[in-house]
Order: sequence, then structure tokens, then C-alpha cells
Amino acid sequence: MKSYLLSFILCLFFFWPQQLRAQGEVKNILYINSYNVGYPWTDEVTEGFKQVIDFNPNINYFAEFMDTKRFSRIVVFPSFYNYLDAKYDSSNFDLIVACDNDAVDFFLAHQDSVLFKNKPLIFCGITNIEEYPFKNIEAYGVVEGRNLQQIFHSMHRLFPQRKNVYAIFNETVSDSIYKSTVSKFMLDYESSDLKTVSSDNSDSIVRLLQSLGEEDIVYLFNRTFEKKGLFKPYRSILNHITPPYHVPVFSDMAINENTNNVLGGERNRGQGHGKLVAKMAIKRINGEEISPQFLYPKGELVYNYHQLRNFDVELSLLPRDAIIVNKPESIFYKFKRLILVNAFFIIACIAIILILIINNRNQKRYRNKLEAARDQALQSESVKTSFIANVSHEIRTPLNAIIGFSDIIKQENTNKEFDEYVNHIFESSQILERLVNDVLDLSLIDANEVKLNYDNIHLPDFMDELVKRNIVQIAHYQKPKLKLKHKLPKSGPENLYVDKFRLNQIIQNLINNAIKYSFTGTITLSYAFHSREEIKKLTELQTYDLKHQQYCLISVRDYGIGIPQELKSFVFERFRRLDQVYMGHHKGVGLGLNISKSLLNIMGGEIWFTSVQSKGSTFSFIIPHIPKP
Repeated sequence: MKSYLLSFILCLFFFWPQQLRAQGEVKNILYINSYNVGYPWTDEVTEGFKQVIDFNPNINYFAEFMDTKRFSRIVVFPSFYNYLDAKYDSSNFDLIVACDNDAVDFFLAHQDSVLFKNKPLIFCGITNIEEYPFKNIEAYGVVEGRNLQQIFHSMHRLFPQRKNVYAIFNETVSDSIYKSTVSKFMLDYESSDLKTVSSDNSDSIVRLLQSLGEEDIVYLFNRTFEKKGLFKPYRSILNHITPPYHVPVFSDMAINENTNNVLGGERNRGQGHGKLVAKMAIKRINGEEISPQFLYPKGELVYNYHQLRNFDVELSLLPRDAIIVNKPESIFYKFKRLILVNAFFIIACIAIILILIINNRNQKRYRNKLEAARDQALQSESVKTSFIANVSHEIRTPLNAIIGFSDIIKQENTNKEFDEYVNHIFESSQILERLVNDVLDLSLIDANEVKLNYDNIHLPDFMDELVKRNIVQIAHYQKPKLKLKHKLPKSGPENLYVDKFRLNQIIQNLINNAIKYSFTGTITLSYAFHSREEIKKLTELQTYDLKHQQYCLISVRDYGIGIPQELKSFVFERFRRLDQVYMGHHKGVGLGLNISKSLLNIMGGEIWFTSVQSKGSTFSFIIPHIPKP
């Protein structure tokens, strides 16, 4: 493990700094364009090149423009090299990018100079690459070409009756190449007469177009400048072609949505050429293979809808991949976005409605299932409650007989040998009776069938009777140090309108628990009457909803084992025996406190307790003090 870690650290030490240097190394490119800023083709190529290179932070490029469209290359070449040599004397370029013939010729003329020696070349805008010595140098490029044969074929297909084909060129190198190319393949069209015109004067071209008739057709190559040196982009001459004239005009690189006076032609986007050149440059700088060495991007065949209709051209005669511009939009395309938005909104609304319908059906089906399950549960609960009540009642009848006869035998028995057996029978029957009563009360509470029988009771006598009866129970548990007493209030009412049987049951449950879990001290039973406001001041009752004006507060206090903090939340739950130590010593199933709480809730009261482990507990409850009707 240590050897692997050491090897990893050594690799980081040796290779990480080299990687950081490689990532941080900046490459320099010199971009030379033959023409000037503002010339459309130049701007398009430069913009495409810039868009790609700008995403590479480790590449810097320096753009220079020779302006040989307006000035002679004989004058430009020497002064331009002196300008570059002075400006970039201390610079080292990793790559040269040359756009159009003059820039490539300039590079080749100075390839042995300090700036260009042993530098790879990437070019674009060259048509006659076979005339350049690219095999002798490291050169890659995008070849500028025109699909002239397909364009002229389309011209004859659309206008077969027009025999005179006028091809108008200027004096550039590219146009001279195109002129030779057109002259060769036009020999295949025997019925057509090719007339080549070389002109740099826009006015003379306009006059020519206006003089032509129904047997003529024109292909106008891109216009750049006039002989006077006044720069005019090729689109400027097209703006002079205004009706009336009766000849269809085709042109390259001039068809767009803003051109209404040209019928068709091939569109080569300079921006695409610039992007291809930039991608080649990035590959070369990163040491990747450039394949193929020369790219021949295909132009788009574009036709003007207005001019097609003007000359009644059938659209079916156009090439399959032709692009039609300036075509009137149908209602759908005119409002396409609005229609799509509304359609999406309608579909979304329909989908939401369908989802809601399906969800509603599912909810209805689930609701029916839940209602059926609820009805079945209620029926089962009713059957269970009825069964428990019937069983409890049936058990109670013979149980009463057992208790009664065992009590008679206990009193009349003279044989002391049978006393122990009789006592066991009597005590067991009493325990069984309490258990049956608790189960019966539990079933009545669950079925909401507890009936209350109210009557006036005299609390001092009631408390005194409870104390006397439970003193006997203390003796039964053999706890001589444990006492039981009741504490009467100094003043206040003595009568309470309540169900005596249920009140006795509640207090008896509290006293039984106090006796079971206490060994010494005095168990105190007390009562007092308070108003609702006084009761609410008690911390335990601040959140209770007390609806009556007067309440009777009854408490049972002991000094027993108390209740641990972690078990206090379970005190009033069913079947909870909190003191696990005495589980085997004390009878019961943990229903007394739960039944007491349920009965108090039915009577409109509340019960709570305070307890400290090993120091004792105080259980208190309140019952509404309502005068007897």
C-alpha cells in the first residue's frame, strides 16, 4: 500500500506541473485576409473564424487585412510585409491562416522570411488549388468552389426557350477561372449561345439588363469594385436592378430574404468557411490529424419566390434540395408560434382534465373500498362488542353464584382445614369479577353505549365509606406501615350531582394503584370545588377546553414508587403495566386508568397526574359541578 502511495505522489510531482504548463501554454495565430473590413465575404469569414477561436482561451489570434480589392497587390505586398515585420518583430506564430488568393500568394512569396518560415498554412477562398505548390509545404484548407454546372443546368431547365446566356464577370482571378469553367461545360448545350461580359461598371450592367428581352437569361457573378477604385460590394449593383426588365437574373452569394430582384443562384456562406478554417487550426495546434487535407463545402441552391412567380416558373422544376426564400407564409406559418402555444395549452388542459377524471374515478373507487372496509370493520366491531357483552353477562351470572356461595361457606364453615381453600375461591372469584367488569366497560366505551345515572351524593360520607372499605384492602396486602385517610375542605359545597357508581369506580381504580405501589406513608384522598378560571391556572389544564363554570377537583396522593419519566406518556394507554418489577405480584391487565380516563371524558371531565420516581404520585381529576335539575 505504501509503495502505491509513493508512486502516486511521484507521478503527481513529475507530471502535474508539466500538465499545468501544457494547459497554460498560449498558442498564437496570424490571420491574414486579402480584402478589407466591410467587404461582406471578408466579414463573414472573419466572424465565423472568430466565433470558434474565442471558445479556446489558450489561443490568441491577430487579424490583418491587405485590402487588395481596392489597391494593387504590386503596391500592397512590399509595404504590407514591412508593416507585419515591424509590428510582430518579437512575436512567434505557431500557425498562419490566409484567406483568398492574394493572402496565400503573399505567404508563398515570403515563406522563407522570419515570420513565415517553417510555419504551417491553413487557407480558404482559393478556387484553383491545383496551381499552388501545396505539396511542397504543410498546407490545409477550405476550397472555394461554385456548383456552376448544376446552376446553369437549372437555368436551362427553368427557361428552355431562352437561348442567349449572358455571363457577366469582373477582372478578378476567381472570375477568370469561372469564365473558363463555364465556357467548357456550355459546349454541351448546343441550342444555347454563351455570351461572356467583363465589366466593372454598375451603370453599364444595369443598362445591359434593361436592354435584354424574352430570349435572354443572365448569370451575374459577384460584384466587388469599379476600375475607378471606388469600392462597391457585389450587393450594391443588385440594388440598381429595378423594373422594368424582362430577363431572369441569376447570381451567386446574393440571394437572401432582402433580395427581390434576383431569381436564383448558389449561396456560399463565408461564415461557414471561417468556422471550418478555425477548426482545422485548432486541430493542428493541438497536434491532431487533419483529414481530409482539403475541404470542398457545398453551397445552397436558393430561389426567389417572387421572381419565380413573376416569370411563371413551375416550382416542381426546381432541384430537389432547393431553398425558396421570400415565400408568402400560410396562415399556419404566419401564426405558427401562436397556434403552437394555443395547441400546447389546449393539449395540456385536456391532459389535466383527463388526469383529473382518472384521478376522480380512482378516488371514488378507493373511497368505495374504504367505505366497504369501514362498514365491515364497524360491523365486526359491533359483533365483537356484542359478543364481549354477552359473554361477560353470561360469565357474570355463574360468577355471582360462586362469589355468593363461597361467602356463605366462608361464614358457615367450622372446619378450619377448609378455610384456606374457601378464601382462595372467594378472592379468585373477586379478581375474575373485576376483570369481567373491566372488559365489559371497555366494550361499552368502544361502542359508545355507556349510560350514566346521575344523582346527588354527599361527598364527606362518600369519601368516608371509600376510606373504610379500602383500609380492609390495605390489611389484605399486609402493609402495616401504609395508611389511608381523606381530607375534607374547610368550606364549600358538600353535595355533587354525579353518577355515583362511575365516580366510585374511578376513585377506586386510583386508590387500588396507590395501595399496590406504596409501602409506607399515608395515601390521601381529597376534594375541593373550583371555578373554571381557577382550574385553568393549573399547569396541566392550560390547553383543555373547559365548558362548565364549576368543577369538583378530586385527588389521590401517595408516597409510592412513582413513575419514571420515560414511561409517563404511556400511563393512560390500554394494557400498560408500568412497573415491570411488580408484574408478577399484582393482579390486573392494565385497563383501570384507561377506563377511568374514558369515563371522565364521557362525563365532561379530565384526568392528569404528577409523579417523581421513588417519591410518589398524585392523580387528580375534575368533574363538572352541575346543580341537580
